[in-house]
Amino acid sequence: MKHTMTGKWFLAASAVFSAGAGATLLPAVQIDTLVRSADVIVVGTLSAGDTWQASPQRGTVRVRSVIKGSPSLLATPIEVSWTVPAELVRQRATGLWFLTADKDRVSYRATGQTALPAVIVVPGTGVERPPTVERRLAAILAGTVAADDQSLCDAAGAPGTAVACAAPRRQDAWAELRRLPAAVASEQLLLLAKHPSTEVCLLAVAGLVDLGSTDQVHRVFDRLLHPDEREAVAARVLAAALARISSGVISAQDFRRMYGSSDPYIRQSALDGLRSAASTDDLPFLVRLLDDNDVRTRFMAANTILRISGGHPVSDAIYRQQEDSLRTKLKAWAAAQRS
Repeated sequence: MKHTMTGKWFLAASAVFSAGAGATLLPAVQIDTLVRSADVIVVGTLSAGDTWQASPQRGTVRVRSVIKGSPSLLATPIEVSWTVPAELVRQRATGLWFLTADKDRVSYRATGQTALPAVIVVPGTGVERPPTVERRLAAILAGTVAADDQSLCDAAGAPGTAVACAAPRRQDAWAELRRLPAAVASEQLLLLAKHPSTEVCLLAVAGLVDLGSTDQVHRVFDRLLHPDEREAVAARVLAAALARISSGVISAQDFRRMYGSSDPYIRQSALDGLRSAASTDDLPFLVRLLDDNDVRTRFMAANTILRISGGHPVSDAIYRQQEDSLRTKLKAWAAAQRS
């Protein structure tokens, strides 16, 4: 979906919201307030089916444009409920708020239309959102993460099946899933952690690690050592997640193993993790890094040894000025610990 088209939809949606601002969508919550605080706003086509007389009506909206939220929602079917007829349709469905831009209800009822423009607004910060919203969105987003490349590219209207097309959309969906409440997100992430695609598994385990669960790390840890081109970004995401968690959850030994990765970004995350996980047992490894060819590696190793010794970390600028003398002092201190 091109940016210009999305902009047009946004203007049209804004007009609808403004026109109906006097109606109450939620108790004491005006439509413009809801829109400002929404996590997701999408525009699509509503399929009304043959039972328009029923109240509440049920149908499916296929997303055609994402005004606010992940592009991975494009072409996603979202089930909704509403009451027909109504100038500004509103009905709590599967936790989603449904609004229609079509005001000509007589024409709708007389001609038996089966599709009309629709806007879905998912309340966000400051507006109470029932659990069904999170569960429904979590299922949609998890399905996007697990989808094959062709499906992801087709949903976005992008040509081909290249990783360059599908991978960013998969990662966008993963990021949106992570923003949902932990209990809802973890349920889907646990399912994705058993997916046959290594790329999907790595993303899922990274999400679980960020939520404080490391039970699934063993399933994919070895993929951090030699990730292929397709898995590289997802592997880096997991490595960074492991480096962020508190000391003691992932052992220094595991971070030393990670440092043996063929991927430089994963090696960097391993050093990040060692800054809090390393102890005197890791001094021989860290001392060797003081002579590494990469200045960033030497800098991080020096600060890790300083932390173990009870000293204060130094800035990059100070390290570069005092590197030789500091290296000598740190090696001498480490040698004294082994004697």
